[in-house]
Amino acid sequence: MAAHLAAAGELFRDDPQLGRVMLELVLRGQRDRAARSAFRSLHDFWAGMIEALLREGVVRGELRQDLDARAGGRVVTSFVMGAMIQLGVNAKAFEFAAVAEELAGWLAAPTRRVR
Repeated sequence: MAAHLAAAGELFRDDPQLGRVMLELVLRGQRDRAARSAFRSLHDFWAGMIEALLREGVVRGELRQDLDARAGGRVVTSFVMGAMIQLGVNAKAFEFAAVAEELAGWLAAPTRRVR
């Protein structure tokens, strides 16, 4: 998950237009059914991809066993989209990598102590 979040951050950093396009789509979606549907489809697609990654991580023991992968997919997707919109408005609002690392830590399985 940490690698996925890092890749998402790089993608948006390398192409700032993506955040702007997302913001425009959200704003237009408030008044245009087709734009709303497009945004919803995009969000659902990304959330589904993340959900699958989370399920795999749980099975491999890398992520918390009590993780709700469906909800987690929505949380991670909403974080990335929201962060990119916010950083598109204020590039110095926060450090994406640091917040993404914190989110990945919340999802991670607890480390086991060796005795």
